[in-house]
Amino acid sequence: MAAKHIVAHNIATWGPYKPLAAFAVRIVESRTNVHFSVLIQGGMMYKKFMRELDKLPHQQQSIIRPRLHVIDLTGHDVNPFIPLPEFAAAFEALYSSKPVTCKSTGTVTEGLVRPTLAIIDTPYAPLQVPTVEYSRG
Repeated sequence: MAAKHIVAHNIATWGPYKPLAAFAVRIVESRTNVHFSVLIQGGMMYKKFMRELDKLPHQQQSIIRPRLHVIDLTGHDVNPFIPLPEFAAAFEALYSSKPVTCKSTGTVTEGLVRPTLAIIDTPYAPLQVPTVEYSRG
């Protein structure tokens, strides 16, 4: 089975991110050929998302974490009403199979196949879709 890669990004509020955590976990649990990258704002959003994942049993985490990549784009809280310029560079890097570094942990995500699906749930999607379209060629 060919490897797949899903990239997701939401507005910097907890309402959309909490269900995204559950969705991402279910996808990587049910599809062993899928990597799921969450491009998230730093500060509280990143911490809450990671706490949500930490609720999973350790054994379950050890199985899914190699394919579930949570990448803090900013390293700090951001205004949810302002578009996130860091998204474009991170998405383009993932699309080109280049490394992307999490600002909170310094973890480098690299060597993934191109994203096959982008889930973007922000009021600024019209500003971010051109990045996805441009990367796609």
